[in-house]
Amino acid sequence: MSAPRRIDHDTKTLRVSNELLKELDVLMDPANPRKIQAIKALRLETQCGLKEAKLAVERRHPGHSTNQNPEAYAIKPFVAIKAVIVDFGDGEVQLDLNDLHMLTLVNMNKIGIEELQRIIGLHDLLKGWEDPHENE
Repeated sequence: MSAPRRIDHDTKTLRVSNELLKELDVLMDPANPRKIQAIKALRLETQCGLKEAKLAVERRHPGHSTNQNPEAYAIKPFVAIKAVIVDFGDGEVQLDLNDLHMLTLVNMNKIGIEELQRIIGLHDLLKGWEDPHENE
């Protein structure tokens, strides 16, 4: 499985981890803005281009630039589904999405084909929500 895309060109959005979002805000502290470091950090995580990163940082922290470009990408947190809790009849188990898929297949005889299809459908829906471009 591929990693979720961090750049959405359709919505002009760069998705970043919560940790990077906080780091960018610290790097762009008005008392001591470190714009070059912020741009580098954004490029490292998203693999976006230099111009995209520069404009996105300036958009998020407009006090540091007089050049507000309407084409600038927004920087937003990447929301990931970390775990789900399921009960296959033996008690609750917390699983990540990949383990949910595998454990559902392992329990196929126990839960039946209809329930297997429902759970795999839910798995696919959640994975698609995390990365709507995964199947492109």
